[in-house]
Amino acid sequence: MNTETVYADRREAGVVMTSNCLNLMFQHKCFKNACLVAVMLPALPAADVLYRVTPSVNRESLVIEMTFVAAKPTVELQMPSWSPGIYSFQNSWETLHNLTATGEDGSRLSVAHTKGDTWTIAAGGHKRITVRYERPVQKPSFDSDQAASDGDAVHYGAQPVYLYIVDRKSEPCILELAIPSDWRIAVGLGSTRPIGGHPTFAAKNYDELADNPVTMGSFLEQHYKELDKEHILAFRGPARNWVDPQKTLEMARFVTKIETNFFGGAPYEKYVWHLWVYEGPTLAGGTEHASSVEMHLSTEEGPNTIQGMAHEFFHLWNAKRIRPRSLGPFDYTQLPHTGALWWIEGVTDYYSVLLPYRYGAWNREAFLARALDQIRQVRGNPARLEVSPYDSSYKISGDSPNHYKVNYYPTGWILGMMFDIELRSRTGGRRSLDDVGRALWNLSKNDPPGFAEDEIRRQLVHFGGLDMGSLYDQWVLSPGDLPIEQELAKVGLRIEEQQGQSGGASQIRERPGMTPAQRQLLEGWLRTKVSSRMPPPSETSVRVAAAKYDPSTFERYTGRYEIANNVLFTVSRGARSLLAGFEDGDKAQLTPISPSTFFYARRNAQIEFTTDLQGEVTGILWKQNGQQRNVPRIGPFIHSLHLHADPDAAFTQQVRAVLQALGEGVHSDVQIAGLSPGALADYSSSGPVRGLVNIRSLEYIDSQSVAGRNIQRHRGEVSRISYYKLVTEKKIRYLMVYLTSDGLVTDFDYVED
Repeated sequence: MNTETVYADRREAGVVMTSNCLNLMFQHKCFKNACLVAVMLPALPAADVLYRVTPSVNRESLVIEMTFVAAKPTVELQMPSWSPGIYSFQNSWETLHNLTATGEDGSRLSVAHTKGDTWTIAAGGHKRITVRYERPVQKPSFDSDQAASDGDAVHYGAQPVYLYIVDRKSEPCILELAIPSDWRIAVGLGSTRPIGGHPTFAAKNYDELADNPVTMGSFLEQHYKELDKEHILAFRGPARNWVDPQKTLEMARFVTKIETNFFGGAPYEKYVWHLWVYEGPTLAGGTEHASSVEMHLSTEEGPNTIQGMAHEFFHLWNAKRIRPRSLGPFDYTQLPHTGALWWIEGVTDYYSVLLPYRYGAWNREAFLARALDQIRQVRGNPARLEVSPYDSSYKISGDSPNHYKVNYYPTGWILGMMFDIELRSRTGGRRSLDDVGRALWNLSKNDPPGFAEDEIRRQLVHFGGLDMGSLYDQWVLSPGDLPIEQELAKVGLRIEEQQGQSGGASQIRERPGMTPAQRQLLEGWLRTKVSSRMPPPSETSVRVAAAKYDPSTFERYTGRYEIANNVLFTVSRGARSLLAGFEDGDKAQLTPISPSTFFYARRNAQIEFTTDLQGEVTGILWKQNGQQRNVPRIGPFIHSLHLHADPDAAFTQQVRAVLQALGEGVHSDVQIAGLSPGALADYSSSGPVRGLVNIRSLEYIDSQSVAGRNIQRHRGEVSRISYYKLVTEKKIRYLMVYLTSDGLVTDFDYVED
């Protein structure tokens, strides 16, 4: 129930308590005094809007209480329909529940839900209003869900949580977090005088409040300082204990150093890396904010991790401060209309590769390989011939979120490279895209309204001459193929197809007969300046002495292991040692330190292969960060199996029927013989499996018991894995089929050795 009770002995102080809040307090002593709906009225400045956020005891929901002065007889409140950095409608108002409003005496006020994102409150002569509503805590819907909470840490931010008062977003805001005293907090806002004994933070307006995600509860934390500014890494997520936190910190510090060096300072007082950690090959990315970022971070950290961090951190300038007018101050009721997202996102992506290269994180070959990948993405989309880079962002809408037909990330990357080369060529290397970016920063330093749509063009003309305007019109405002080869030639490079390869470019190399002028431009563009003050991160901070063993004895350890639910980790033979890594990622060497124990430098982890009483390898004992876990063995590589006679042809036919049904699409209300209930429920929501359409044959290869290894798929305990050769109309593939103890199919994986 949401009945509110006003206690007479507290009326004079203006304190209101709800029956729900009393229940929370009695259930959990840590929440004592955590649910007061309003503070002493004189303590809240008349111009401030107070937001109090109280997580439920089970951390499944948030109670938000908003207290403000009623400036008009009728007050309109709205919930943003989209979030900056996520250019699509989220309609977060749909998850808001039980909204009520009370006056300063606790009396209930009339509330009308006038349209989807808007509520209207009749003040009824009251001077101070408190609005209360509930929001569920976002749980992960996929492995890399950067906006989610885990079982120990509550996180919110990417999806809007706070209502705002229409026409009053410019007023100062105060955030009070009503949490137990032993909880940690990570937020980019500055602290202010506590209210009610709770941590309290100040924002200059609603935009700043809404742009600061919050992580609170139990999470892992690392700190570093640069330019005398505090930086916090807040690790949460299912694999937070299995990432190398020191390596992450080194990468974050490196990115902070090189980008503040590039722009000449840090435009914030405190910065928070909100990190959702999951098991996966090297990858990082997220949503930028003015003093923080929400990122997904894989446990395997490498070049893609640095690039992802560099992209989001560069947004501190290019997006959050260097921005077109429609990207701040914000209209949260409609998606922004700007043609500059090729610059905001694509050029940011260009510098997220160029700057780490420039400061020594990777070599020239790796940089040019990245450039080639962007070229392939751009030219692989025929829509480039009908949609300009400008329109690809200007025409985003509810029907075409994030980009319109043409992806402005790789397009902007290539445009950034081309404009960079062109400026250098026209000025003999005296000017570059760096000058344009810094000039835009100088225009944006003091937080003015965003710049006009033609400002990027103006700056290109300023540094490169009038003809740069014509190139802008041709490259940015018009659809068609970009003259990439023509620009690369100006720095003595060309795109080559490797001998014997077809289907497009395969390498960017120096042109034969490069002139001295071209060489000078190339070296100016791809210069490096590795500094002892800004050293690139090392592979690992720990080294171990390798013991000598015959590599042939390690063959028994090769195969697939399940490092997290439905996430495969492989161990394979290299020329001199074992190699390890994710099924779909690159592999790194294992250093032997005993016949069954190895050091995995990439993760700073020790892995020990375990066996059963018969000597069969059953898993890995994984030791890292002072903790250990068991990683079960799924089985050997399929190429190492011998073809066996099918012991139960009728069962194979049943498996084929299940796979055929998955290819056609299953429905939760129609039972499929031989398919587990969990698999039926999950596959019915994901649609038909295209790779299982039109099965011609299913040939049995082998089967192995994995009973007791605690392998689960779609909530079914896996007892046996059978291997099959699958032939469809389109291709031949190999499958691992996961079976329960009663022979039900509970999942499958395509496998390639």
